[in-house]
Amino acid sequence: MTRFIKLHTVLAAAVAAAVMTGAAVAQTGTSSGSAGATSAAKSTPSTTATAPGPGTSASNLPPATGAAPSAAAKSSPSAKSATGTKASLARADKDFAVKAAQAGLAEVAAGKLAASNGANAEVKKFGEHMAQDHTKANDELMQIAQSKSLALPAEPDRAHQRLAKQLQGLSGDRFDRTYMREAGIKDHKAAYALFSNEAKKGKDPELRAFAQKTLPDIQEHLKMAQQVSGLSGRN
Repeated sequence: MTRFIKLHTVLAAAVAAAVMTGAAVAQTGTSSGSAGATSAAKSTPSTTATAPGPGTSASNLPPATGAAPSAAAKSSPSAKSATGTKASLARADKDFAVKAAQAGLAEVAAGKLAASNGANAEVKKFGEHMAQDHTKANDELMQIAQSKSLALPAEPDRAHQRLAKQLQGLSGDRFDRTYMREAGIKDHKAAYALFSNEAKKGKDPELRAFAQKTLPDIQEHLKMAQQVSGLSGRN
């Protein structure tokens, strides 16, 4: 009986030792697995940092997150703020300003000649009126042009320079008829067409407003010229 009890005690101790050994082995395996997984994760290279291999086109690679903008994007007009204080004038507006300035200078020069060389009192009076009105209009146009950095001519065009030279060589009735026909009627018809076009189609607000404001004066000048020359209703 005593031997049986001893044998039973030995077996129980062996079983307990076996159980404890198995638990230790299992815990050791779990720790090893975790460490292996961590090591594998650390040794795996990042896909975003992988350089393309030989023969790999850059266009086939996915775009990197947070990539710096390209040079083309930096230089794009849409990425830049607007610069410049004044928009450039349209070609038609520039042409109008230049032609209007030349026509105005011609009217002033011819009007002064008429005031001094005219034979008829009405022709003299008309010439004085033209010199005054067109000087005022020229000054206003010059101010608008200066605000837009637009240089205007300082003298009439060649055709009107030739007319001025012709008028200087005339006197009496010949002077009156030539002046009223050319500077009085012909030039004011041309000016009316020039200013009418700008008043309707001008792109620049200030030049268009100037044309609209001056147009009635030109109409009045033409009417006066026709009356003074005796050609009212036929020119």
